[in-house]
Amino acid sequence: MDADTLSSVTGVDKSTAYRWLSGGSTPYRKYKAAISDAAGVSLEWLETGEGDRDAPGGESEPVGAGSAPAGTGTAARAYDTGGGTGAARSSALVLVPTAPYGHAASLDRTVDNTDAEERVTTYHEDTLRQMLGGDVPRDADGRVSLRLSFAVGDSMAPFIPDGAPFLFVPEATFVDGARYALWLGPSQADVIKRIEVLGGGVVHLVSDNPAVRRKVLRASPDEPEVFLDEDGETYDLTIRGRVVWPLDTPQAVVGQIADRLTEFAQRMLR
Repeated sequence: MDADTLSSVTGVDKSTAYRWLSGGSTPYRKYKAAISDAAGVSLEWLETGEGDRDAPGGESEPVGAGSAPAGTGTAARAYDTGGGTGAARSSALVLVPTAPYGHAASLDRTVDNTDAEERVTTYHEDTLRQMLGGDVPRDADGRVSLRLSFAVGDSMAPFIPDGAPFLFVPEATFVDGARYALWLGPSQADVIKRIEVLGGGVVHLVSDNPAVRRKVLRASPDEPEVFLDEDGETYDLTIRGRVVWPLDTPQAVVGQIADRLTEFAQRMLR
């Protein structure tokens, strides 16, 4: 059940549906009843993960098919993306720390998770492997080095729409042009953008939405970790992690190249 279907079934807006699927919040019981009816699963199983999965008189469909699993604790099982038609899962459960307020996709918004109590979202490890197209990244101590968040604003659309979840890896190898979860100081706080390094201390923060202009930053000559924009405003640019899901598909990459060429042509004509 994707965000569009979940929104249609429950009557909530798509942003709320995305937050349910990403683990940012949990549906009230009245919405769970609508979800269980639409998916053909019992309300008890949806809420607790126990008892019979199938609703009386019907067959169940994979509740989380085509989307990220969501929720914390046992409720997460209702949004498992790899559950199939009710067969038992053998993979281990993985707890992924989750930013409760998300990351601002637009630089005119301020989203700050600094003092917030971090949440945890439960995934099946097999599901994460399918999402990432490979092994789940772990640190030297064997702990999962993933973080879950969601976009606030539409500047990273259509790749990551407003309210859509994304996964990032702290301390990942830097890849020029990739998407990153960033900290830009108290005035901007937690942000998601592409980073392009042009050399000479110049960095571009780029949106996937072609209608949004890129932000040009230059390193301060006095403080290398401080950057200035064209208006002289300062940014404490710190990389929190590189976005590793959603994955770039070949079609998405071609579309992004076309958007960049269009943007370049428009700048040349100004």
